[in-house]
Amino acid sequence: MPGNARTTCKSEAIDFVREAVLASLRNDKKLDAEISSNDAEEKAASTNGSAAQNSKEKASKKRRRISSNWKQLQKSLPKTVLRGSKRQRKVERSETQEDEVNEAVSQVSSFMKRPVVNTNEITDIVGMDCEMVGVGPDGKQNALARVSVVNYSGDVLYDKFVKVKERVTDYRTQWSGVKAEDVSPDSCTAVEAYEAQKAVGELIAGRIVVGHALRNDIKVLRISHPWQDIRDTAVYFKRVWRKQGRRSAVGPKLSVVVAEVLGVDTFQKSEHDSCEDARAALALYKRHRKEWEASLKQGKGTVQRHGQSKRNKRLPTLDGDS
Repeated sequence: MPGNARTTCKSEAIDFVREAVLASLRNDKKLDAEISSNDAEEKAASTNGSAAQNSKEKASKKRRRISSNWKQLQKSLPKTVLRGSKRQRKVERSETQEDEVNEAVSQVSSFMKRPVVNTNEITDIVGMDCEMVGVGPDGKQNALARVSVVNYSGDVLYDKFVKVKERVTDYRTQWSGVKAEDVSPDSCTAVEAYEAQKAVGELIAGRIVVGHALRNDIKVLRISHPWQDIRDTAVYFKRVWRKQGRRSAVGPKLSVVVAEVLGVDTFQKSEHDSCEDARAALALYKRHRKEWEASLKQGKGTVQRHGQSKRNKRLPTLDGDS
């Protein structure tokens, strides 16, 4: 091989080795940089982890301190303020609702059994009820023995025993509460039948009358009243219950309706009182007044006259709502 060619090959080999060494050094520096970077990240992560752990420990200690104080505070707080489990809150709500129902029942019961308060404050809506005794051979014929009219607040407008001139064969005391001395022709407190008839007729004229089985009361009083101004709870709830699939040949008893609708199951457990019965009918009407009057406005309401249905042709103005 000539001398020049040998020299050229040797020079190229030296250049190749130099480039390889330089590349190796560059790779080593790059690797060192990456290692340094990873070390820095691990150190930072370690520092952050320690800080987070310290933060958690501090929060835990704080919670423990708060929990301890809260336990002390719980002892001094009323029970209604403390919040328990979901089930406990549900029980508390149930107890609250039960208390509200009991309070409502108590108010209704107090309304019906309120002390007798005679008043001249006549309202546009009144409650009426009559007590009767039995006359005739079998005591099945009715004779007026007592009549009561109360205003919308339950105060008594009229309450009188009535003298019965026929021979009474059944005083029905267990239901009517009427005794022989109450309706005796010699009684000093009872009034004549025509006096009661006139007084009640004038009192209810032009007013809405609420009662239970009013057809019987109006019949025994021997008076008339516009049927569109009558709100009979026996007729109304018979119709309501019939829509619910409950069939009955006659209207439900007042005590049954009061127990089911108003929740008062102690009503009429002993002798009846016509003032209480009138208030009970008013309480039922107040509870369902909105639906009742709405059905009459829509022409769906009916009133009964001696077993016949008659459409309500007009809706009177209602005042005195509570």
